[in-house]
Amino acid sequence: MFFTDSLGILFIFQKYTTIPNFHYKSPLKLCTIILRTLPLILFILWFLVEFFISNFYKTIHPNNPNENIVGVTDFAMKLSYFVNRYTVTGMIVTGLRNNIHHIKLIYKILALEDKLRCLAFKRNIKLISRCNIEAASVIVFNCSLMLGYCLFDMIDSNFFIVQFYSMIVYIFGSMMFLYFINFFREFIKILNFIIDLTKMYGNRFRIQAIVQKFCRTIPLVNSALGNMIFVDLVQHVLLAVLTIYYLLWLTFEGTYVRAHEAVTIACYIWLITIFGLIIELCRVGNKLKRKIQQLMDFQKYILCPIEDALQSKSIKFNKEQLQLWRFHIETRILAAESIEINNKGYFTVLSFIITYFIILIQFKQMEE
Repeated sequence: MFFTDSLGILFIFQKYTTIPNFHYKSPLKLCTIILRTLPLILFILWFLVEFFISNFYKTIHPNNPNENIVGVTDFAMKLSYFVNRYTVTGMIVTGLRNNIHHIKLIYKILALEDKLRCLAFKRNIKLISRCNIEAASVIVFNCSLMLGYCLFDMIDSNFFIVQFYSMIVYIFGSMMFLYFINFFREFIKILNFIIDLTKMYGNRFRIQAIVQKFCRTIPLVNSALGNMIFVDLVQHVLLAVLTIYYLLWLTFEGTYVRAHEAVTIACYIWLITIFGLIIELCRVGNKLKRKIQQLMDFQKYILCPIEDALQSKSIKFNKEQLQLWRFHIETRILAAESIEINNKGYFTVLSFIITYFIILIQFKQMEE
């Protein structure tokens, strides 16, 4: 299971959230499935308790100010709690809904990787890998912010548990984002190897079979991950808008907030993290699109020569199939079948952020 092993902590995280029923070559025991779903059940139960039993949405505030915060700013702060909890819940529901497609996609990639291993495809699986370092960094970063809030007395003691739960929600959203990014990175490694094979391998028709097998996995990427990516993007877009608004408020009006400088620095770091994740996801999505298109050009090596009248029907059929795939297959990664995850999609996301930010500013002007 080289592909899943290369995802490290991020794939283990998925097994306890969106694909608790995943297994490979050996049956999964019922007790294992129950243990995997336990964190998910506790998460949803706590969310329901917060929403239906406690009244925290009306009373919560993210820090411990010296004065009461009212109006649009108070609404924006409370909205951040609402956005995080609902989008993460949406990701869980969407992930479980697309569970079969997700597992099917992983199985197909593993089967393809088994075939490539016969052609000298290798992976260097390390404990200290890029995936694990990024996942650990997210956990350490969010825990450090929580610790900083406590040290600077920026959290109301009455809402400590709520803040702790919010930290878990932040970690969940970031880990999902990192999973998508690293999933595409590892997918690109397989793609690069196949592209290299098409250039130097003698038996091109054998490679054609591998190309066709790879082509069958591409539609599954969007059906398995597209909706989850969309929900995660919505979360980070709204968080970016609210963080920018909060930073402006801290700069011009919120100077009385306790530990003002520490809060401002934390917001800047958090904003940079959000934009960094969005940019990196669009970058790897754009690279994956280019590589898939490059692979489709593989047909030049087998379709461009003059047709031989003596060629077998099976070879001609394979050529026609590859021709159809080249012009009809979707080579873009789409979030909810609408937003492209590439350079073009990044500007779409940026326009959403600017639009929602302007709406918040207009509400602020109406308040004044």
